Amino acid sequence: MSWWSRLLKRGEMERHLDAELRFHLDGLVADNLRAGMSQQQARRSAYLEFGGVQQVKEECRDARALSSSKIFYGMSAAASRSCS
Repeated sequence: MSWWSRLLKRGEMERHLDAELRFHLDGLVADNLRAGMSQQQARRSAYLEFGGVQQVKEECRDARALSSSKIFYGMSAAASRSCS
C-alpha cells in the first residue's frame, strides 16, 4: 500500500489495527481460560502479557510512519536522480 493510500485511509487502518489487537487479546484470554483461569483472571493475565494496548498501537504507528518515510525518501531520491 502506498504512503498516499495510508494517509487517506488512516481511519480504516486504525479500525483494522483495533480489530487485530482485539483478536490477539481475545486469543490470549481464550488460552488462559483453557488453562483453568477465571474470566477475570484470564483477561487480566492477557493484558499483562500483551502489554499496554495504547503502547502497542503507538509502536505499530511508529513502524508504519518509518516505513512511509523510507518509501518517500526512496521516491524522492529516484526522482532527483532522473532529473539530473
